Amino acid sequence: ESLIDFDDNNYNRYFIGKRLVYKKKRFEFEFGELFLYSGINKGFDLRFSSPVMPLFIKDINTSEYEVSDNYNSIIFSSFEYNLSNELKFFNEIIVDDFQIDDTGRDDKLGLKFGLNFVKNNKFSFLYEYTNIGKSTYLHSGKFSSYHTYERPIGYKYGPNAISHDVFLKLNYNQHIFFNLGFTHLIKGNTNIMQNDYYWFKNENENNKNVANFLHFGITSLFRKYILNISYSNFPYVNQELSGYLERNPTAGLAIDLTYYK
Repeated sequence: ESLIDFDDNNYNRYFIGKRLVYKKKRFEFEFGELFLYSGINKGFDLRFSSPVMPLFIKDINTSEYEVSDNYNSIIFSSFEYNLSNELKFFNEIIVDDFQIDDTGRDDKLGLKFGLNFVKNNKFSFLYEYTNIGKSTYLHSGKFSSYHTYERPIGYKYGPNAISHDVFLKLNYNQHIFFNLGFTHLIKGNTNIMQNDYYWFKNENENNKNVANFLHFGITSLFRKYILNISYSNFPYVNQELSGYLERNPTAGLAIDLTYYK
């Protein structure tokens, strides 16, 4: 991905991810890292494509206050445990930055856990709790925060967010499904497009916006078409484009028709 700054400099951005997965009959464990780096007319660095080279070392050894620091790494892990054929628990943790010394800066962490219950193809229930730190995903370098086309890479509402998500799907038959979704979101003012260093220096006030999103829909499958009719106040286009959520989200009717082969 290429981006242009205000001085008409062309910045090339590269995104690398690798993971190690261990599976058993009832559980699955995953560990890996993400690495984003950028630079003026920068080419792809083959060193970073090595499957055994830990890329976060490059991030640690480069100070965020250096002009040339355009390296941003995230370490992540996830865990799934199938208690039965119907019930599954899952957990995800991300570490963007962790303060060993007392620097006055916050840790950049993220946490998700939840459960998924499916009953004989009659209905499914999903609950997720997500907590993303105030400046997780953000970085002080040029175009080195975790976003693409002004949308977050990772949690869809970006940093400084806590949410409870509940989704219920009822199967009327093999062709008709009812969908119900609810999200309680607490979102701070931090924007995925902000520079981490200036956000910290300006001591951005941590005001919180609270939003409740509700979705109800009916999905019908017929021949090679999927018809979905829903009434919802969920953001249809991710509102991280502007950085802030509406205090009172507007509800509306949406009709989607999809053709597949």
